[in-house]
Amino acid sequence: MQHNTFSTSARLRALATAVAFAGAAAVSFSAHAADAAAGADRDASPVTHASLMHELQELRAVGYDLLDDNFPESLQRAQRKVEAKHRAAEQAKAAQPASAG
Repeated sequence: MQHNTFSTSARLRALATAVAFAGAAAVSFSAHAADAAAGADRDASPVTHASLMHELQELRAVGYDLLDDNFPESLQRAQRKVEAKHRAAEQAKAAQPASAG
């Protein structure tokens, strides 16, 4: 019979240490990812309920249906249409002569 050098309590401590280390690594990784994402959005205005409702209204105006089975393709298609409308509006605004005031 072979004698096991690690007792059950020692195994449990080793397992607990490994789990704690893995958890700490996961938290560290997710915190780093969140910091990177936050850095990319620093120039953007804060998201509000009103801004989300406005965005949804714009998406619906170009044909987006919340119940469409082709998610996310249908959402992405509607987002491209809204972006095209915004670009066209900006180009039209830029083409207008400046008013004296």
